[in-house]
Amino acid sequence: MKKTVFIFALLGLIFVLRSQTLPLDSAVNNLSTQVSIFPQEKIYLQTDKPYYISGEKVFFRIFLLDAFSHRPADWSRYVYVELINERDSVKLRQQIRPDDKGLHYGTLSLPEDLAQGNYQIRAYTRFMENAGEDYFFTRTIYVADPTIRHSALDAESPKSRRGLSQVDSRKLELRDKPAMTVDFYPEGGNLIAGQLCNVAFKALTSDGQSIAVNGEILDAQNNPVTEFATTHEGMGRFTFRPEAGEKYVAVCRKDGQTIRVNLPEVKTNTYALSAVWRQNKLWITVNKPETLPAQKLYFLAHTGGMVLYSGVWNWSKGLMAIDKADFPSGVSHLLLLTEDYQPVSERLVFALNNDWITPDIQADKQVYKPREKVKLEIDCHCGLDPQFELARIDLAQSPDSIVAGNFSISVTDDKDIQPDTTLNILSRMLLTSELKGYIFNPAYYFQKDNRQAEANADLLMLTHGWNRYDIPKAMRGDFKYLTVPNEVSQSFSGIVKGGLLSKPYKGATVKILSLPNFYNMVETEENGRFTIKDFEFPDSTRYSFQALSKKGKDIVELYLDSIVYPPVSLHQTIFYNSNEQEKQAIITQPEFQEYVEKADLKYINENGMRTKNLPELVVKAKRAHQSKFVLEPDNSMSEIEIRRSAAGDIRSLVNRIPDVKMTFNSIRFRVHGTAGYNLFPPMIIVDGMPLSYGTGGNEEGGDWEALNILNLLDINEVVQVDFIRSPAKLAGYGSRGKYGVIEIYTKKSYWDKPKFNLAQMMPLGYQTPIEFYSPQYDTPEARENALVDLRSTIYWKPDVLFNFEGKATVEFYTADTQTTYSVIIEGVTTEGKLIYCKKTDYVSVK
Repeated sequence: MKKTVFIFALLGLIFVLRSQTLPLDSAVNNLSTQVSIFPQEKIYLQTDKPYYISGEKVFFRIFLLDAFSHRPADWSRYVYVELINERDSVKLRQQIRPDDKGLHYGTLSLPEDLAQGNYQIRAYTRFMENAGEDYFFTRTIYVADPTIRHSALDAESPKSRRGLSQVDSRKLELRDKPAMTVDFYPEGGNLIAGQLCNVAFKALTSDGQSIAVNGEILDAQNNPVTEFATTHEGMGRFTFRPEAGEKYVAVCRKDGQTIRVNLPEVKTNTYALSAVWRQNKLWITVNKPETLPAQKLYFLAHTGGMVLYSGVWNWSKGLMAIDKADFPSGVSHLLLLTEDYQPVSERLVFALNNDWITPDIQADKQVYKPREKVKLEIDCHCGLDPQFELARIDLAQSPDSIVAGNFSISVTDDKDIQPDTTLNILSRMLLTSELKGYIFNPAYYFQKDNRQAEANADLLMLTHGWNRYDIPKAMRGDFKYLTVPNEVSQSFSGIVKGGLLSKPYKGATVKILSLPNFYNMVETEENGRFTIKDFEFPDSTRYSFQALSKKGKDIVELYLDSIVYPPVSLHQTIFYNSNEQEKQAIITQPEFQEYVEKADLKYINENGMRTKNLPELVVKAKRAHQSKFVLEPDNSMSEIEIRRSAAGDIRSLVNRIPDVKMTFNSIRFRVHGTAGYNLFPPMIIVDGMPLSYGTGGNEEGGDWEALNILNLLDINEVVQVDFIRSPAKLAGYGSRGKYGVIEIYTKKSYWDKPKFNLAQMMPLGYQTPIEFYSPQYDTPEARENALVDLRSTIYWKPDVLFNFEGKATVEFYTADTQTTYSVIIEGVTTEGKLIYCKKTDYVSVK
C-alpha cells in the first residue's frame, strides 16, 4: 500500500510513458499528466431568487472553478448564460466577461411577453465543450405572467394567453401513464457467483420522473429469491447470493403496471469491489468466485484525479479500511485494475467532512423598522496561512490589500420568496458535477449527521456513473486531448475565395471596422482562411468587413464563419422531476399570487404600464432615413432637395454642403480655428456602412476605397444626405468621426447589390453589468417618500470580497413590509474552499 500525492506538471514539460506494462508509480503519474493536458472547469450559477415575473431582471453570479482544485479558473474569459424554455428553445443568451476582480456576474432581462412557466438557465464556457453538454450547468426558475390573474394550476385557465401550455403537476395526471423503466446495478459492476451481492436499482418513468416501485427477484424456474422496494427518489437496494449458471429476472410493479427486467449475467471469472461506511472508516473488500485464483490486481482511490491511495490489492488481508478524514467532501472513485491497467471493477463513494466554510453572520440589531439600515458582519473564518504571511511581507503588502476570497449574497423577503433548498454551490461542485445523469434534489445529500441521507447518498453512488476522466486509459498513457481552445478574446474567422473557379485566395487583405474606434486588418493564409482576434466589444456592436485582392481590387469573395452555439438537448422532463415538487407546491399557494401582484406593481411603478404587442401594422407612406447614432443631423438634404439641386454626380452634390470639398481623389472639409482653418477628412457612411476613417492632418491624399464607392454611386439612387458637425452629436461616432460625418442613403441599400467582398455582422458581445438597485433611506426626504418600497429581493451583491482574516461587511436598507428576511451566501476562497450559508427568518422588520 502506498499513498501518492502529486501536483500539476507544466504543460509541455512532461515525458509521457506509453508502455502497456508501466510500473504503478508511472501509471499514477500519468493521471497527473492527463489533468495537466486536459484541465477541466466546473461552473455554478447563483440567482437572487428562484422565481420571477415577466419583465423582471434575473440577477446572477457565476462561479467558474478548476475542477481539480476548486480554485477560481481563468482559462476562459467568457461565460455564456442562456434562458431556455420547455421546448428546448433559447429565448435569451448573454456573454459574460469578468470584472476587474476576475468575477463573472450579470442579468437576464425577462421580456414582458415571456410565457408563464418553468425555464432553464444554462451556463457554460466554450472550453467546457471539450467535455460535452453534461458538464454545463443548469437550474430551473419559474416565471409568472402577472396578466394571468389565476393560479398556474387553475383548472379554468390551463393555457397561457400567449398560446404556450402551462407547466404544472396536472400534466402528470392528465397525460397517459408513461412507461416505467427499472435499471439494476450490482455493486462493483458484477454479480459474483456464490457470493453475497449488493444490488441497487433505480426506477423512472419514460419521461424521467422518479417513481416508487416494488417487486421480487425470480430464478429461471420462477422461484422467488428475494423482494425489493424503492426507499428514496426511485432508488433502492437488496442483497442475494446468485448461483453460477442461473438467470434471474426482476418483476417490478407500480400502480397496476408490471414489467419484467433481466438482471445482469452472473460472473464466474471476474471480481467486484464492495465498500461500506462504518465508524468513520470506509471498509473495502473484493468479491470473487471461490474457484477463481487471486490474481495480481491494483487498487486505486482518487477524487477528481487527485490520487488518495494506490497499491497492489492485498488478498491475504482481504479487507482494507481508509479513514473518512482522508477523503475530501464529495465523490471519490475506487477502481480495481489488472496489471496492464484494464478496469475490472469500479465503485463510487460519497463523503462529507468539515472542509467547506460556513460563515458566521452577525446583524447589528435583532429587529429593524421599515427603511432602516441593516449592517451585517460576515466572518468566513479564513485565517492566514503562515507561508502566505511570509509572502505578504516579502511583497510589502498590507493585510487589507490581500483578497482571500469572495462571495455573493442574496437577501429576500420571506413573505414573498421561499429560497431554493434543492441546489447550492456545495451540491453542484461536490456532487452533480462529478456524476452522470440528472440528480434529484442534490442539496438533500449534504445533511451532516443524518444517517438516512448518508445511506441514500450511497444509493446515489451505486446508480450513477463517474463523469470525468477515463482513469484506466489515462493510467495506460492513452490521453484525451483538447479539441476546443480556451476563449480568451472575441474573434472572427472566415475564408476568402477568388478566380474563375472560386478557389481559396492566399494573401487577400481582410479589414474589419466597428464604430466608434475599432479597426483591424489581416491577410489570408495558404488555404484562404483568416482569423481576427484579441479584441472585445459589448453586445449590439456592428462589424463591417471588406476583403480585397493583393492589388487592392474588390474581385474576391468573402465568407464569414457562422458563430454556432452548443445545441440544447436537455431532457424535457427536467421540468417535472421531484426537484420541482417543492416549487410547484409554492406557486399554487395564495401567497405566491400575492407575490406576483406585488412584483407587478413594483414593475409598473418603475417602468410604467405593461405594453401589449398588437398585430403588425404596415405603413406604406415613405419616411426619412435616420442614423442610429443621432436623432437629428446638423444639415440634411432630402430626396426632393437632391433632385432640385440638379447635381450630375455625388461629387457635385457633396460640394453643396457648407465647408465640404470633394475632388476625384479626396474629400475634405474646413475646420475653422483662431489661425484660419485646416482641412480634415470626414467619416463617410453609406447606408449604415462606414467607408473611411478620419486621421487628422491636412494631407491631400484620399481614402481610395471610400472614394471608389462614392464615385460609383448613381446620383439618381441617392435619397438623403446628412451632415453632422456638432461635437455633442459626433460623440457616438468615436475618435475617427470627431471632425465630422457624412451619411448617405440610397433608394435600395447600396449593400443589397451583389458585393461579394463585403459583409456585416452584429454578433453576441459581452454584457455591460447592471447594478442591483438598493435604495438609500439616509435622509428624511428619502424615508418619507410616499412611493411604497415593494422589493422582494431586498439586497443582492455578487462581488463581495474579504481579506485574509475572512471578514466582510454589507449594508442595506429594509423595505416597507413587516416581515422577516432570509440570507444566502455562496462563494469560494482563493485556495479553493467552498463557502455556503443559508439563514432563514434571520432579519426581522416590524
